[in-house]
Amino acid sequence: MIIRFGPLVAAVLLLTAPAACTRQPGPAQTGVHAVASPSPSADPSCSHEPRAAFPPLRDGFDERLATAPTITAGATEPDELAVIVLILGHCAAVTPGQTITTNYVIATLRDGKVIDSTWSRKSTVDVAVGLGQLGRTIQVIAGLDRGLVGVKVGSRVQLDIPPNMTYDREANPHAPAGALRVIVDVLDAR
Repeated sequence: MIIRFGPLVAAVLLLTAPAACTRQPGPAQTGVHAVASPSPSADPSCSHEPRAAFPPLRDGFDERLATAPTITAGATEPDELAVIVLILGHCAAVTPGQTITTNYVIATLRDGKVIDSTWSRKSTVDVAVGLGQLGRTIQVIAGLDRGLVGVKVGSRVQLDIPPNMTYDREANPHAPAGALRVIVDVLDAR
């Protein structure tokens, strides 16, 4: 998995050998972990209840999360999952098996055509991620299941997902073919 940081995001990358990684070993194992902010316990905004308005942001979250992201087509189809941090949150990172509250926009990578968006429904979605790393049946496409683990709550990330990590076309023949670009706001994890 490739992890990149978008414009104006400062971070420190720790490179570790896969054996030192706390995740389950496997072919998708990565030794890259992003660390960029103080402990979540040091930030009181991480424990406050979210506001009632849509989207349900906590006090102290970046206000850009209150605005729907713009999604564009990609130049090339990715060979592997790419996670690009657009807004870096300051709360705890998502761990395998947690249920997260998200806002998202999903588009086909080749043309940027939006195929689903929580923003258009004005309703967040809760989903468990990282289940594949725990040997359990995943609840979302593989690119989201893998790509959202390690993302800090309060972040906005762009995932460029290769075709082999998107929809199972045999099980869902009406799903779009090809790579996807997904922009996800991680608003909570529990």
